[in-house]
Amino acid sequence: MGKSPRSGDKQGAPTAKGRGRTVKDYHQALEMARGYPAVAAELLGVTPAAVTHMVKRHGSLAKLYDDLRTNRNTRNLDMAEEKLRSAVEEGKPWAVRYVLDSHGGERGYGSKLQLSGEVTANVTADPLADYLAMPAERRREKIAELMSRLADRAVEGSDS
Repeated sequence: MGKSPRSGDKQGAPTAKGRGRTVKDYHQALEMARGYPAVAAELLGVTPAAVTHMVKRHGSLAKLYDDLRTNRNTRNLDMAEEKLRSAVEEGKPWAVRYVLDSHGGERGYGSKLQLSGEVTANVTADPLADYLAMPAERRREKIAELMSRLADRAVEGSDS
């Protein structure tokens, strides 16, 4: 059996072994499928891997695939933004919270604290050194506080 002739991006040249599919066929199928390789494969009667292989192999198909994907993603994002806008207008709490958390920071909303100006902090990496640097009376107070917490936890645990 002879091999099918293969060629770069010549629109009429057969490119799939034994199937007689051309780059033009793949191009049309990808357009009809809006860039979904599995759908294009079904239209062509080939596997999704065959479509992916052709897209990688032929520059014109790769560009078409990227363009279709970009357009599809843009449409999906536009649709999602419209749904979010509608949900906010309807007063749905999850939507209002999302918008305020993600876009309301400059107005004081959101879970992130935005600071301006100079911030100074004394940060140490050695808690033992901090403890030893405390006056003896303060250390005794800390120990008493910790013992009290432990006793409270023990009582809570026995109530369960």
